[in-house]
Amino acid sequence: MILFILFPGFGQTEKFWEYDIIETKDTKKRYKLKKLDFLKKLKKLGKVYIYTPKQYDINYYYTGEKENLEDWQEIYCNLFKKPNKITLDDINIDK
Repeated sequence: MILFILFPGFGQTEKFWEYDIIETKDTKKRYKLKKLDFLKKLKKLGKVYIYTPKQYDINYYYTGEKENLEDWQEIYCNLFKKPNKITLDDINIDK
């Protein structure tokens, strides 16, 4: 049996292995989620364990850097869990 251990990088959510944010031609909703089958195919090959550090959930409050991306920003932020409390123990790699 194969065990795949996945770590999302650059402060991203593990949901980016399941969804992609794509641009649409609709003028009201410019962006939407597209379901990916990467994890489904990977699970056919073996077990999958995903570890996401708790501090990555701070991106739930991401405000964006560009204008006119309100719907993209809403989709992006909702891919993260709303953080309850992040402590120094969450950042300490030894714990």
